[in-house]
Amino acid sequence: MIRTGRRVKEIGGSDPHSTNNVMELLAVIEGLRATPPHAAVSVHSDSSYVIDGITRHIRVWRGNGFLTTSKKPVEHRELWEELDDLAAERKTRFVKVPGHAGVRENERANDIAQAFAQGRRPKLADKETDDTETRPALALTALDGAPAAFPTYMVSDRGQISFYGAWDDCRRVVEGRRGVLYKKCKSREELEYTLEKWAARAMD
Repeated sequence: MIRTGRRVKEIGGSDPHSTNNVMELLAVIEGLRATPPHAAVSVHSDSSYVIDGITRHIRVWRGNGFLTTSKKPVEHRELWEELDDLAAERKTRFVKVPGHAGVRENERANDIAQAFAQGRRPKLADKETDDTETRPALALTALDGAPAAFPTYMVSDRGQISFYGAWDDCRRVVEGRRGVLYKKCKSREELEYTLEKWAARAMD
């Protein structure tokens, strides 16, 4: 699913002779191919294989000739190189989201993938959405102020985001107040996911 402003375009496909890892890589590759070079792109995926590979391992692989720690060739090297090249041509950010946890766009992407895997041809959207369908983008201004160290306590007070390093500091802000959201985030990925949930809730 590719969302550009209020426009949503869905793409999909299958290969009966392929593997799950290859299809997960191809899904992100095809999504990036559908965006223009130099665009700011946020890639959301529930695939730890893809997210960890492209954010944690790719630089090491590039430096050592795509060998694993046991000195074996990294599988699907050509796909990893293509994904890395496409990401480098854009201002790309990768966000890990939990699978099968009610994230609407992720659930839709899974439905599309399952349909193609079962040999069906689902109806794919390519349309402008109205305000009730549009999920807001990640709160980048909030992320700009996010701390580098985790865990952190994040608070949303009428849309204003603040961070606290200790529960006692957070508690003094939220205790006894209605409508204030707060969450202990143990990683930047959890922080980003929580921000998106809060933003989606504000739209409902």
